Amino acid sequence: PFGLVIVMRDVTDARELERLKQDFLDMLVHDLRSPLGVILTGVEFLLDDIKTGRAITDTEVLNLIKESTSTMDNLIETLLDFRLLEEKRFPLQQEQVSLNEFIEGAEKLMELKLRKKEITLVKEIPSDLPPLYVDRGVISRVFQNLLDNAIKFSPRGGEIRLKAQQVGEMVQICISDQGPGIDPDVIPHIFERYGGRRQKRKGSHGLGLPFCKLAVEAHGGRIWVESQETTGATFCFTLPLAKESTAPLNA
Repeated sequence: PFGLVIVMRDVTDARELERLKQDFLDMLVHDLRSPLGVILTGVEFLLDDIKTGRAITDTEVLNLIKESTSTMDNLIETLLDFRLLEEKRFPLQQEQVSLNEFIEGAEKLMELKLRKKEITLVKEIPSDLPPLYVDRGVISRVFQNLLDNAIKFSPRGGEIRLKAQQVGEMVQICISDQGPGIDPDVIPHIFERYGGRRQKRKGSHGLGLPFCKLAVEAHGGRIWVESQETTGATFCFTLPLAKESTAPLNA
């Protein structure tokens, strides 16, 4: 009977949604456990130094703790903002910010990861590019997430290229890695909130890419990815440039 088919379909859809929510929760737990484990290990290492009377001179451990704390802070801020962005209720506080500030901030946070994998970050930024007109905190996390994503999939000793160009009243920014690339079947779904329907890039977890999409679109921009398997991936997005009538540059 037709009614029975509808009920069965509704039940199936509800179960699928619950499964996707559980997958989503599992991703968040994974993302939180990873940096927390690094912090706990680092603290235990330093406490052992204190107990044995050794001088604490291992700045690498302290840097790991600092990096992991920043990772957790970024994830928590993303979780807090995600629903508001999704429901288009996030109160953007736009101001003029130079593109270099975002790039340098993300590079500083990812410095240890870049050094550990011996990755070179190549920047091609026009010297006469006007400042962006964006929410500083939200867009900072977009740069952090995309650079972290590129590092994650780059081979040791590889290169990440960050290019920017003005396109009308917007700036187009592209971040390219030399990783394994993305399956063409995955590309249309790469920015979706739930990853359970399809395989994302191997090792990709959490809210990073869905958050980037919401954040960019909240500013009137768009985000997309270009990739072929085995040839790396390029994530591009657009953001508004400041106009003469906007608030002064606050870099």
